[in-house]
Amino acid sequence: MIIVSSREFRQNQKKHLDLVDKDERVIIQRGKDKTYELIQNIRNDRFFEDPTIQERLKNSNLSLKPQIYPVGPSKTILVGILSPTRW
Repeated sequence: MIIVSSREFRQNQKKHLDLVDKDERVIIQRGKDKTYELIQNIRNDRFFEDPTIQERLKNSNLSLKPQIYPVGPSKTILVGILSPTRW
C-alpha cells in the first residue's frame, strides 16, 4: 500500500495508475481528513455486482428532459436533465 498526497498524485498520475494496474493499493490523502482509494475496475464493487441493483438499473426508464434557462437579456441555454421516471 502506498499513501500519497493529492499534489504527488497529480504530478505522477501515470506512475500511480500503473501501480494500481499491478494490484498495488494506492491511497490519496487530501488535506487532513479526506482520503480516497484508487481502484482498477468498478466491476469489483459490490454495488455493481448486486443482482437486485443490476435488475433495477436494467429496468429503469431514464428520460432526458431538456430545460431552458435564461442566462442574460438575450441568451438562453438548453440543459438536459437526466431523471429516473421509475425506481
